[in-house]
Amino acid sequence: MNQASLIDQIIKEVMAELLGSAKPGAGQATPAKPAAATAAPVVAQTVLVIATGAQDVAATLGRLSGLPGKNRIILAVPKYARSLLSGTNLAGAEVHYLDMGKADGLFLLPGCDLVVVPNLETPLLNKITHFKTDTWPAKQIVSALAQAKPVFVPGKGTEPWAAKAKELGLKVGGWDLLMSFQSRPGAGDCHSCPTVGQCATRCNDKVGAILTAGAARIASPHDQAGIANGLASYIDHTLLKADAIEAEVLKLCAEARQNHFASVCVNPGWVKLCADQLRGSKVMVCTVIGFPLGATSTGAKVAETRQAIADGADEIDMVLNIGALKSGQLGLVEQDIRSVKQACGRHTLKVILETALLKDDEKVTACELSKQAGADFVKTATGFGPGGATEADIALMRRTVGPEMGVKASGAVRDTETAQKMIAAGANRIGASASVAIVTGAAAGKGNY
Repeated sequence: MNQASLIDQIIKEVMAELLGSAKPGAGQATPAKPAAATAAPVVAQTVLVIATGAQDVAATLGRLSGLPGKNRIILAVPKYARSLLSGTNLAGAEVHYLDMGKADGLFLLPGCDLVVVPNLETPLLNKITHFKTDTWPAKQIVSALAQAKPVFVPGKGTEPWAAKAKELGLKVGGWDLLMSFQSRPGAGDCHSCPTVGQCATRCNDKVGAILTAGAARIASPHDQAGIANGLASYIDHTLLKADAIEAEVLKLCAEARQNHFASVCVNPGWVKLCADQLRGSKVMVCTVIGFPLGATSTGAKVAETRQAIADGADEIDMVLNIGALKSGQLGLVEQDIRSVKQACGRHTLKVILETALLKDDEKVTACELSKQAGADFVKTATGFGPGGATEADIALMRRTVGPEMGVKASGAVRDTETAQKMIAAGANRIGASASVAIVTGAAAGKGNY
């Protein structure tokens, strides 16, 4: 049997066994399962399959078709593979078309328990080796490794790339190895935990998920810099108070550079200054539109957006038209968001819901409208309303928008523990003014943001 046929067979066995329907063909004996795998309870999981080429798509679809949906399967494929999927029965698998050349756009990893890469190509392996996350597949794999989520690559373990893959933490092998990922031990009490030095592996929910536009690693529980960098890359370092002065904005930018925050978030008047200060860094510039009430006209929001982008903004956080939503004018709300998104072009749009003013059904409607209008994120609060982010709201928003949109927790996130809880609930961005305190574990002062 040649290598291609062997890999093809392994993929079939891996996916069939994972979904609980492995059936040996005629004349084939059923392989004996390892004792540990037999004894372990099988837990339903969400499996992300990253297919980077046309052959991967065809092979993976062949393994998924007709299998029961015991586990949730998310199949991520290149946009050009649409024609390959025509008329194919995916047996309940979710299919997401990706621009494989972009690192952002979809956020599928939150909620996924396992990543399967049917074909680990050399360029992708090189990106992972250098923790370079400028493509979507590399971003997902690096993020999964940083969260101690298993990344499985079918193979014998003797391939030329296998040693490097294993060194990076990828799991290379057959279906028997994959079965060990079906059950994960729960985290115990920290004081009695015997696995000192393995917090990132055994208690990754406490450490916080690492889902970023740039790579981050957590080496050990004693490596505070690693933990700080992991959280920092989630944070929009925020200064939105009306009386902020230039010196404070400059300090904001300096802190963002030093701590590698995802962005600075400022009022539109400071965008140009921040863009100049952060030029050459990976820190983005975010600004707010229709802020803080959301009650301005669509035309005004569009004009604000265009000016902000011209001044150097990378991301736009617009406030939803809350009054229109509560009045049942859903078409107006959707068009308001859609118009701003069109003005944004390739730039990221986050929609601020001001969740403290909404009932749960209104939050769901706001999320659905944001998704339909093409927004990239939904966000909890302005920080100027009656309340901020809660774990319950983040979880509700994540369930509503699914894995392909971002969720930003903002308002009342002022310490490390709260930030980690928001991430565990489904957030992949944090809006905070107490950003330095969050990444250092220091106490933060009072404030809405």
